[in-house]
Amino acid sequence: MSRPELEGVTASRIREKIGWKNKTKLVICIDYAIELWQGVFQPHLLERELMQADMIFVSEPTMLSYVRALLNDRKPVFHIVHPTQVEDLQKLRKPIEMRTDEIVTIVHRYDNNWLAPYLVTKDLKWNNHVVLLDARQEVQLYAYFKYMRSGFEFLKYLDWASRKKVVLDSYHKIHTYGRSPVDNACIGLPNVGTDWTYSQKYLWPLLTTKPGYLRDQTEIIKRLMTDNTFYKDVIDEATEKIKDFNYENRKKEFLNKLYN
Repeated sequence: MSRPELEGVTASRIREKIGWKNKTKLVICIDYAIELWQGVFQPHLLERELMQADMIFVSEPTMLSYVRALLNDRKPVFHIVHPTQVEDLQKLRKPIEMRTDEIVTIVHRYDNNWLAPYLVTKDLKWNNHVVLLDARQEVQLYAYFKYMRSGFEFLKYLDWASRKKVVLDSYHKIHTYGRSPVDNACIGLPNVGTDWTYSQKYLWPLLTTKPGYLRDQTEIIKRLMTDNTFYKDVIDEATEKIKDFNYENRKKEFLNKLYN
């Protein structure tokens, strides 16, 4: 559920059509950073719409807490992470010896937080390639970043990034599920980020800091660039854990919660 579905009272209209005794199940997923709720969701309307569901699930634990507080336990709410075609993405993985000693920084459009990654990387000796998910930022950031890209097609981006050494994630301001740490676990590319990103903390615990701990992120990148054993160890851990995110496991958990 996002703003158009909420304001269009989509759940209420579906419930009116199917009633409460229908075998058809109405499942609602909210996939949105909670820090952005105030500008997007009206709590009264959201509460009314969620009460129409047979099942509600969210993609990260902080969202789970918020939705449970909103509904005051009148409906069960589950945490189920997004499914990923892990095996397909793993085909893009490159041998470590093929990777160049370069950094990829992702600046997300939800928070457009370029300052934190700039401060993390500005004095590092390795090239930093910034991927902007909001291309409108590019002109204003030429003073801070030498290499910038935007408008990447997804699989082409992963193939390109898989030839680099490290990814730095920009999220420091909002709680999120975190697609980037998942994708990078599939291709075995170490992802540095904060513990406000669920998948980051789960898949890359040794590369995870608290939000705003920028010097810690700088030191982690230095270690990844210079300590081959550490580099391989964090990849091995993420490779093992990413199995939990594959499509079949997520589907099994979803159906189990829906029908049991």
